[in-house]
Amino acid sequence: MQLKALRKEFAQRIVTERQGHGAYRSLQDLVDRLKPEVAQATLLIKAGCFDPIAGELTRPALIWRLFAAQSGKPAGYLPIPPEYSPQQKLSHELELFGFPLSGHPLELFTQVVSGLSHLSTRELAQHVGKEVTLLGWMVTEKMVSTKKGEPMEFVTSEDQTSLYDATFFPDTYRRYCHLLASDQAYSSPVWWKSILQQCPSRSQDFVRYPLPTRRTPSHVRRTRQNRTLSGMTRSPLIRFGTSTWTYEGWKGQIYTRAYTKTGFTRDCLGEFCQYLYKGEPLFRTVGNDATFYRPPTVNQLTRYLRKV
Repeated sequence: MQLKALRKEFAQRIVTERQGHGAYRSLQDLVDRLKPEVAQATLLIKAGCFDPIAGELTRPALIWRLFAAQSGKPAGYLPIPPEYSPQQKLSHELELFGFPLSGHPLELFTQVVSGLSHLSTRELAQHVGKEVTLLGWMVTEKMVSTKKGEPMEFVTSEDQTSLYDATFFPDTYRRYCHLLASDQAYSSPVWWKSILQQCPSRSQDFVRYPLPTRRTPSHVRRTRQNRTLSGMTRSPLIRFGTSTWTYEGWKGQIYTRAYTKTGFTRDCLGEFCQYLYKGEPLFRTVGNDATFYRPPTVNQLTRYLRKV
């Protein structure tokens, strides 16, 4: 288990100091012994690493004391704010670990989906052959091609009761592939309105011809904005791009070359930059989300330049 943005050097210092001088007795004890950066220690607090030794202090109270200790001035009275709500803790877990620990991610959307009629996965066996509406959290996806070379996709989703599989055949995939993104696996639930069939080779039900009908309102708004691209008059003052170029779901659409499993991430930038729309390169800018953790090195920038 790894905390995102926790630097390897700091993690190693924590372990080395603990092995050499004993377990940490409190947050203050760790601060005195390691002198950590505020941002790094805050990650540990939000992840719950100090919960067993926090006593009566809540996580927000620990953050108060962390900033007070870093200021180097007498703290005086420090409050003990209420503990984070279960929803806030779940959000922190998704942010820090990339997956939930204390609950199911759909619990973040309890109010959003209240009053909306849908089935749970464990009820599917009673509705084979009928059109059903499901709320799912995408767990994994696998993109393949038909004998004619058309892209399609197998998706596994889950709710709080079980897993279910969905098959996107080529026509459906072309219409709805923009709603599926494995790199957004813990960002929003997907609604499915589908014809339910029984998988003949497995005891598990699966959804055939799924139609993702809703995400949370912000995702719906972004989807509608994306659909305006085909009618957009591009200006030289506008640089259109994406947040990353290493999305395997674009294979068969943007990416047509054959890549090795490990070579795709390394080599696909060149093809991304050469993708044409009405005879001109479409993507004139792109985000590099790896720089969230640290600035790129000269060697990395040189490799990117060679691909472009």
